[in-house]
This record gives sequence, C-alpha cells and structure tokens, in this order.
Amino acid sequence: MLYSYVKKTLGSKYFLLSVLCGLAAHVMNLSAWIPQIIAGQVDAVYCYDYSIGFGSFGFLFVLAPAVSCGLSFWEEVNPPFFRLIVTRDAKIDYLKSRISGSMIVGALSSIAVFVACFVLLRLFIPITQNTAERLYDLRHDIHAYLWKSSSAWRFFLFFGILAGFHGMLWGMVSLIASTYTENRFVILASPILVSQTLDIVLTLMNAPNVIQPYHLMTGYFVLGESMLREIGWVFIIYSFYLLPLIVVFFKRAWRIVYE
Repeated sequence: MLYSYVKKTLGSKYFLLSVLCGLAAHVMNLSAWIPQIIAGQVDAVYCYDYSIGFGSFGFLFVLAPAVSCGLSFWEEVNPPFFRLIVTRDAKIDYLKSRISGSMIVGALSSIAVFVACFVLLRLFIPITQNTAERLYDLRHDIHAYLWKSSSAWRFFLFFGILAGFHGMLWGMVSLIASTYTENRFVILASPILVSQTLDIVLTLMNAPNVIQPYHLMTGYFVLGESMLREIGWVFIIYSFYLLPLIVVFFKRAWRIVYE
C-alpha cells in the first residue's frame, strides 16, 4: 500500500505542480539577479543560499509539500475512498501507509525543487567556492564550512537533507488541514499560515535559530563545523515538530475512516 501510494503520487499532476510552485518561488526570489545569472557573473551556491535565506518569497517554499500531500488526500476524501476499506486492520494499515507515504512524498517534492533549482543555476553559472568576503559573512554558520570544502557534494547532500525534512514537516501540516476542510485553497494556505505564525511566535520568544524550522531549512544555525552533527540536530528538532502532528492526523483521519 505504501509503495503504490508513493508511486501514484510521484506520477501525479500534483507532484509536478508542487515542483513548479517551488521553482516559481526561487524565480521570484532571484528575479533581480536574472541578468547576472544568465551572464554567469554570480556563484551558483550563493544564489541558492540567498533565495532560501533572504528571498522575499521564501515563505512560498512550503507550497511544494502542501500540493503533493494535502491535495492528494483531499481527492481520497471526496468521494470517500475509505468505504472500500472494510476491516479494522486494513484501515490501520492504510493510515500508517498514508502517514509514511506523505512524509516520503513531501520530502521528495522539496528535494526535487532543490535539485531542479540548482541544476538550472548550474546551466549558467559555476560553483566558485572562493570569494573571501562571502566566507567572512558566513563564518558563523555551516555555509562557511561547506564552502571551504573542496567538493560540491557536501553542499548538495547537506541542503538536500534539509529540504527533505522541510518537506516532511509542511506536508504533514497540509495533510492535517485536509482532514478539517474540503476547501483546496485553505489546505494550500495552511502551511503558509502556520509557518508564518510559528516564525512570529518564536521570534517574539527570542528562540534560538537552532529550533526554528525556517532557519533549519536555510542552514543558518550554529552547532560547529560538523555536517553530521548539524544533520543529527535537524533530525531531532524536526522529529519534535513532526511527532505531535502525526498523532493529530492519525486521530483526525481515524474519525473520517469510520464515518
């Protein structure tokens, strides 16, 4: 059931639309730099780093997992796909596969956005990995460590993993929203509203960057020059956010299945 769901969703229009939404956010973030990008005058890593860290439309990145996860569940609710599931064990298996499948699809949609964006950037501009002033500006976070690396795979792996966790979280938020409403626009808007509200609340509380989902996705947090330590911390924090959401979705979906 898990394999069939993931396979179906990856081949659906919603997954393609989710990638396009993410790329649209990158294009809007980098619109002022397009002439320099086409001319190959800027660094590929720096462009991506700017887009996710400082872009005015960065809040739209949560749309990618929302489209691929929330809308696909909405289709199963309307009309009720659950009536085809008869036994209790089958319903439990369905919900388990739906949770794990949505997390996988949400992660893959955000990773696909990252890969597509970086590939498009690399068509025009190189990875220079020098520029002393940029390393100076980023000396207090993981970016400086990654940029000092002689291999681009560290950057690609690190930001790919961050994108994956980001997709899991906001895909689950949209999944929960789809259990409360049949309005597709509300389902898509829910991750944006939740992420912006959470960002405001944590900022007012002076919460450190290391526990804020947005800063975790961008890599702007300080734990030391160890990529494994950074990834381990990201896993812990995202698990802290994800586990309550999984419980909420299971309870909500369980009621829907038994209606």
